[in-house]
Amino acid sequence: MTGAAARQRVLILAYYYPPGEASGGVRPWRFAKYLPEFGWDCAVVTGGTGEAAGAVRYVPGSGKTGLSVRLASVVARWMQRLLPYNEQLLFVPGAVQAARDLLAQTPVTAVLSTFPPVATHLVAWYLKRCHGLRWVADFRDPLADNPFRDRRTLFSYDRALEAAVFRHADAIIVNTEPMRTIWNDRYPHCRGKIFLIPNGYDPGERLEAAPIPTRDFQVLAHVGNFYGGRHPGGFLSALYRLIQAGHWEPARLRIQLVGSLEASSIARSQPAFDALCRSGCLEFTGGSVSREQAQRCLAEADKLVLVDIHDGGSSVQVPAKLFEYMQVGRPILAWTRAGSPASSILERGGVPHRCVYTSDPATEADRKVREILTLPNDATTPNDWFLDTFNVRRQVEKLGTILRPVTDHNPLIR
Repeated sequence: MTGAAARQRVLILAYYYPPGEASGGVRPWRFAKYLPEFGWDCAVVTGGTGEAAGAVRYVPGSGKTGLSVRLASVVARWMQRLLPYNEQLLFVPGAVQAARDLLAQTPVTAVLSTFPPVATHLVAWYLKRCHGLRWVADFRDPLADNPFRDRRTLFSYDRALEAAVFRHADAIIVNTEPMRTIWNDRYPHCRGKIFLIPNGYDPGERLEAAPIPTRDFQVLAHVGNFYGGRHPGGFLSALYRLIQAGHWEPARLRIQLVGSLEASSIARSQPAFDALCRSGCLEFTGGSVSREQAQRCLAEADKLVLVDIHDGGSSVQVPAKLFEYMQVGRPILAWTRAGSPASSILERGGVPHRCVYTSDPATEADRKVREILTLPNDATTPNDWFLDTFNVRRQVEKLGTILRPVTDHNPLIR
């Protein structure tokens, strides 16, 4: 797609976006990075306090806002207080104005909104209704099946929001196969407009294992935040049992928890947490770290730990850090559920690993942890299946093909 006449323009609505550090900004940023290679110019409206730069507009930004935006913001603030979750409604008035300003400058063919939060989908719905734009709704996380939206007495609220998006959007993008299966069954009339684009790795920013510093202990690192029911309890308890039983010396081990750690996460494994801290083999940052620091920690670790469990039941998502772990290629210890998307990637991806399942008895969990400790710390390149399936550039090429039939009024997209 090289001719100027063949190019089209998409408006991306993403509450999280660089230079912010939130992991939710990575996916839309990669969309905007690679879509121009496939005939799509991009404009972006995002939250944050950055200055407008090129085709990126930050909301609220530093510019003056009109009376209508200020009044709408008052209404949004009042409505937000009534809702069970923070849907970031204050983003909506400024984002609508920023989008309208962009539309006045350059024609836009389609709008792509990415959830969470719900606010981005609300802005996209408005632009579809009032400006005739075709709408592609991307879900980085599920809505009605989201374990972190856990007010179960309000389940119908999430289900109603989800159904409204499926009814009005021209295409739906999901990032895991289990979630697509759930939605195909739940909305059989929408099967023709539900597409899978998983998360993955950026081939232009490949991570590699770094030389391991000289030390007389091995490092097991979990790089990422614990929140919303995720906790390291099973992992820490298993290590504590191994040390208590004399199967591993504390001096030969450092457990690094790199990222924020909520008090409730510590409480779930308090005895093991306290004992490991006293023994000197548990280190934790206690707060978020920069992306550069996080990547340095995981590149220099002997082994990597993935915690893919939470209090919300079955897992249908893949923690984004898994794709970084796979690129580094050092042995991975995963705490997950049998048959989860994360376990499937590990089983097929070609990197040494052990999966401890929530159904495993303590003796089996301890055996697997002991095995991962005894594996060599050599880095292994993931296999061709992983490198091909989760190459972001190829995924964005698929996104371009989804956008094009949407904008061409493909009869399969209703």
